[in-house]
Amino acid sequence: MAILQQLGVNQTFFMQLVVFLVGYLALHLFAFNKYTKAMFERQKHTTGGQFEAIELIKVTQDLNAVYELQAKKMNTEIKNIFDDFRATATKEHQTIIGKARAESQKLVEEARAKVVIEIAEATRKLKEEVPNVALAINSKILAKK
Repeated sequence: MAILQQLGVNQTFFMQLVVFLVGYLALHLFAFNKYTKAMFERQKHTTGGQFEAIELIKVTQDLNAVYELQAKKMNTEIKNIFDDFRATATKEHQTIIGKARAESQKLVEEARAKVVIEIAEATRKLKEEVPNVALAINSKILAKK
């Protein structure tokens, strides 16, 4: 105790310490306890919300990557289907054009053959009528004289 008295610590120090501890406990129980709980609750919600937001961002990025992959896959499938239909349509187009050309060529050949026959028939008829026309012309010329 002599050391404490040499340092200047006497009974008032212990009284002040008791008053401080009583005041601290009273304030802690009645005033600071509610604020401390509110602070810890706020920190729990805030940090939990931050971690939840980070987790949601990660999930969103993962879903976005999956969506892009599926979109590319669907785009490839659609392009393949479109190319197949285009190839089929081109083949049908060529077949139809080929048939139309063959049919038109056939019609042209038939028309040419018909024209040749008609020309030959007309030529034959003209050759048959040339002597009659010549006689008629001669008789008219002789009749005028």
